[in-house]
Amino acid sequence: CISKGVVRSIIEDSYVRRSYLSVITFKGRDADVLIRPTKAYETVYKMIDELSVGGTTPLPAALAKLLNVAKSLRTGYKYVFINTVLITDGKANVPIQRSVAEDLHELCLAIKKAGIRMAVYPTEVKVFDPTPTYIEHLVTWCNAEIYKYEVVPKC
Repeated sequence: CISKGVVRSIIEDSYVRRSYLSVITFKGRDADVLIRPTKAYETVYKMIDELSVGGTTPLPAALAKLLNVAKSLRTGYKYVFINTVLITDGKANVPIQRSVAEDLHELCLAIKKAGIRMAVYPTEVKVFDPTPTYIEHLVTWCNAEIYKYEVVPKC
């Protein structure tokens, strides 16, 4: 519910700014590009209601897809600024090649080198959970900024 509210706010902000939007979801063992960079805001807005959340968190796969989408977009728009918003509990548990930490570190270095700005909206629940979170690593390795989403809109 929180993640869909954040996405709706991003869509509305992108409409005002006339920015391109892309949607990458990650679940299971991989990440999927549901919508390539577009200005079809209504299409993205309608798609949000169909998103499912929960399950495993292949965060490294999502960051790898982000780099591919960014590279593709820069092929047509060399000087485009790329801002990414990551909505996650940070409990990455599906590596790509080595360990999750090593994969994330390597991908974050590439994200920084590509000049991609990252904002993270943590969706973690405030209950005891011993599963490690990588949100602080994203802040350190990717220079990500943390944002909190206070109001839960109608989902």
